[in-house]
Amino acid sequence: MTKTVIGALSTAPSSKATETTKARWLLYCLGLGAAGVALHAGVRLPLHVPGHHGLEWMALLAFARLAVPGRWAATGTGTAAAAVAYLPIWGFHDPFAPLVYLSAAVVFDALCLLGARRAPRLVSAAAGGLAFTVAGFIPFLAGPHGGGVSPALWAWAHFAFGLTGAWVGAQAGSWAVRRAGREP
Repeated sequence: MTKTVIGALSTAPSSKATETTKARWLLYCLGLGAAGVALHAGVRLPLHVPGHHGLEWMALLAFARLAVPGRWAATGTGTAAAAVAYLPIWGFHDPFAPLVYLSAAVVFDALCLLGARRAPRLVSAAAGGLAFTVAGFIPFLAGPHGGGVSPALWAWAHFAFGLTGAWVGAQAGSWAVRRAGREP
């Protein structure tokens, strides 16, 4: 949408169009956060490997980080997931699940901001592995989780699943950005 400025046509978007676009991206982040919680609650694979939900959660965060314009898109997605995770319909028995969603998102965004802009997919993958490892230690340190799993195995599994999920999400986000004709 363009507007007329003193008889000349301006290519700057009007404020109403900008507000609509921001609202659309906010709803997009809210939807991704809710989708992450729904996937976690609905896909209960009996892998018996700690951190396997890092595949879907970090994929959604990396996708949001690259596809949604804004520096803190993953944090917005994590905030939405934390809020939705408090709803009792999901059947979570872990009181730290919302904190894991939020902390993984905040650490992921912070690490991506510190990383290089030249290789956003590679930085997203590495940041995803590290962020999910940090977030994974919240329930490990808070209670009897892991069934006697060593901290090294716990960290390695969370890192591997977080890295893999973030790599997949970064590839999908990069594809979406190229498809939309924007810069990542």
